[in-house]
Parts: sequence; C-alpha cells; structure tokens
Amino acid sequence: MIGDEVDDDIYAEDERKRRPEKEHIRTSAGKRELIRTFLNEVRDELLEQVPNMPEEWDDHELSWLVTEKFAYEQLTSWHSFGGWPA
Repeated sequence: MIGDEVDDDIYAEDERKRRPEKEHIRTSAGKRELIRTFLNEVRDELLEQVPNMPEEWDDHELSWLVTEKFAYEQLTSWHSFGGWPA
C-alpha cells in the first residue's frame, strides 16, 4: 500500500544537518564555550530575579532556586545546544 514503505534512514538527514553544530563541542575549546555560555545565561536569569525575591530568603531558599533553575535548564536548554554528544 502507498505510505507503507518505511525509510530506515528517516533521521539521517537531520543528523547530517546537526553534525557540524555538534563538532565544536568535541573540542576542549568548544566544551569550554558551551559551559561558559550556559552558566552565564543561568547566572543572568537568576540575577534578574533578585529584586523580586523576599528579603527573608537565605542560603536555603537561594540554593533551592539555583538547583531548580539548573534542573529546568537541563530539561529544556540542552536541546538547543544540541544535547550531549553521542
């Protein structure tokens, strides 16, 4: 039937397109840049929230906020960075 053919290589083109953007992550400089960019973005977003934080927040609440931010970023942002290299 029409449409029953299965393309075993359905994701090959996507992978070929992503390969160049992942190549830089394989180098030490690329890894450093990825980490630096990621941490700077997280830092900037957290610092923007400081004026809205309750005054009584101490290291426990701030630690929780930072932990939650990293957990959220792990689930969302790594996809935009191409994820972890295979």
